[in-house]
Amino acid sequence: MKRGAYAIAAGAASFLVAVHAAAVTVEVGVNPPSPVGASVEFSAQAVGTGEITFTWDFGDGQKGEPGTTSTVTHVYEAPGHYPVIVVAKDSTGARSASFLQTIHRALPATPPEASSSIVHHADRARVCNVNADNDTISCLSTETLELLFEAPVGRHPRSLAVAPDGTLWVTNQDDASVSVLDADGTTLATSELPPASRPSGIVMNRARGVAYVALQALGEVAEIDLATRTVVRRASAGPWSTGVAVDASSSRIFVTRFISAPTGGEVAELSADSLELTRRFPLALDPGPDTEATARGVPNYLRAAVPSPDGYALWVPSKQDNVLRGAARDGQALTFETSVRTVVSLVDLGTNQELLDERSDLNNRALGLSLTFSPIGDYAFVALLGNNGVEVLDAYDRQIVAGAFELGKAPDGLVLDDAGRLYVNSFLSRSVVILDASSVLASTGFSLDRIGEVVVSTAEKLPEQVLAGKVVFYDASDLRMGLDGYISCAACHLDGFEDGQVWDFTDRGEGLRNTTSLLGKRGTGQGRLHWSANFDEVQDFEHDIRNAFGGSGFLPDETFNEGTRNMTLGDPKAGLSPELDALSAYVTSLDRVPPSPYRAPDGHLTREGWRGREVFQRAGCAACHSGPDFTDSPSGTLHDVGTLQATSGKRLGEPLTGLDTPTLRGVWQTAPYLHDGSAATLLDVITAKNPEDRHGATLGLTDAERNDLTSYLLQIDNTALEDEVEPPAPPSEDSESGGCAVTGGPALRHGADSFLSLLLLLGFGAHRRRARRSL
Repeated sequence: MKRGAYAIAAGAASFLVAVHAAAVTVEVGVNPPSPVGASVEFSAQAVGTGEITFTWDFGDGQKGEPGTTSTVTHVYEAPGHYPVIVVAKDSTGARSASFLQTIHRALPATPPEASSSIVHHADRARVCNVNADNDTISCLSTETLELLFEAPVGRHPRSLAVAPDGTLWVTNQDDASVSVLDADGTTLATSELPPASRPSGIVMNRARGVAYVALQALGEVAEIDLATRTVVRRASAGPWSTGVAVDASSSRIFVTRFISAPTGGEVAELSADSLELTRRFPLALDPGPDTEATARGVPNYLRAAVPSPDGYALWVPSKQDNVLRGAARDGQALTFETSVRTVVSLVDLGTNQELLDERSDLNNRALGLSLTFSPIGDYAFVALLGNNGVEVLDAYDRQIVAGAFELGKAPDGLVLDDAGRLYVNSFLSRSVVILDASSVLASTGFSLDRIGEVVVSTAEKLPEQVLAGKVVFYDASDLRMGLDGYISCAACHLDGFEDGQVWDFTDRGEGLRNTTSLLGKRGTGQGRLHWSANFDEVQDFEHDIRNAFGGSGFLPDETFNEGTRNMTLGDPKAGLSPELDALSAYVTSLDRVPPSPYRAPDGHLTREGWRGREVFQRAGCAACHSGPDFTDSPSGTLHDVGTLQATSGKRLGEPLTGLDTPTLRGVWQTAPYLHDGSAATLLDVITAKNPEDRHGATLGLTDAERNDLTSYLLQIDNTALEDEVEPPAPPSEDSESGGCAVTGGPALRHGADSFLSLLLLLGFGAHRRRARRSL
């Protein structure tokens, strides 16, 4: 049923519906939802002249014969929201009444669960959320709609879940831990996870008494015993493991791959029995076509996979990157509406196949990355991170039926309570916005009326200008940022990182460009920006905003066109726009990269890494990847290291003679490599992509030296080359430690001897994953 059908029901209420005329009045009761295959009874009341006949249209293509009986039954064979119409006719004429009848699939006894940044703690009548920037969680009362408390947890909390005993479990990404709190915010315990593992989503498996945590940096899932609060098993799920969910049977675990390969998105399924991989669900490249309302592309930024309450499908909200389009690829320039879109993909959990023809494209929307369902699974609520809003999809025909906007800043999670209220975690306004969704849930009206907004975090850690800049960075609804709400800086740099894709910017006077992370760069603290060093201040993004994004810009036109300011590398823009200056402050605040999980458990280099450090210097890598930031970008020198080709394009519309030296900080997580993404691994960079030794003297290295060098590169994070400390020599074979025995935990993760590390670096370790996304 299309959106227009809901106009029929909009006049209906959740009580008897009456249509009056001079001679006949007809009333019908609005039925509660019923399952597929059940006999649904409809009843009408009418007052008129003489004999009254009733004719029913059940909305599924079936109509009843006219009759004098006011009560009928009907069986629906498929789920849906059906517009039921009854016509009462007497001797003077006819009148009708209508309402929507909800028919849903059978529901399991226990609903599925999925990781989220906000949860409903029904037993304690509260809703709790994480405050990622401020290292806290907050809970508000569902009775008074007032804040109950804000409590500290670890650094950068990402998601939380309610355990069967009522405790709150919170993943702390930067501390690699899980905080366990009671429902009043008191910390009871902290469960340590593997160092540098960057835990993300957490979900409960109540039937088995365990929680599952996605370890993003390791590409693993950790199973934690709820009683002992210790990790009992770990298993590989694949690169960028982020969102995690459990189906209603408690036997299937679903894990999203946050950063997609250019060939498609992916969700992994693990068995709860063995914790082994069962299958992978590929999310296909969308074939498009590219229009105002649709586009081709790869689903990316998969932060959540949410099983529908009826168990029919797995819903995966994401952005969709059109890496198929561009002047060098298909001869068509990227446009603001064909570059990045918001989609929701569905996987049929019966056939285990994606339902590509049922993928929903949310037009004029940005970064719809979170989703929750109505209790019976007939509506899906999508939080639009870039548009400060929520849209509601009919789960049966995937049409948008309702929406609400101006819901604080950057909604990144949402949850319903038992009273039909929708709570939206707007993380950049540090608030939870509460909406009345009861009429939507009852299918009697399709408005999300605002009830209130509760400030949930006052323990602010970001300076005022930095927070203001982060809001600018995320906000695609601001017409100064972009046209029609598609794009903001966060579209390709969520959390300041990157999207793992290679874009065709030929029409912008550039070429194929691999998205670079902003983390650790401190704005222009490491030198000019982009592969071609075409920006010398963060405020130069005004050019992308005005051009590629379709925005009006943050500078007045007369200011922008003064002198050479309308050229990048021209007259400075700093100090002329509070918004651009705030944007610069935020990007400049990104002064660190995540710690490398390839290091030893104590954070130091491994033996292989230490040897690779020496190879790094001997091969001449430090000549360009120099200083504490591993780059000579501040010198302004561009280098041709033998990787330029026709698709490399130009620099500012002029011949491209060389490339800016990228930092090596955090290179462990930024595959694919090189400006055009043509190297899948770091080993490829120093071998196949360096045939003439123009990118370091690596031709003469032995295989062992190349592997040591790769090991060092994978371990570069926030420690300068000269500040590294030589690791202790491994114990001898006849020592009490038993030589190189591997006992699991961090030793297994990083490798306890050279042979194991070599296997890991070459990709044979089942849990080594993501420094090479494409492997």
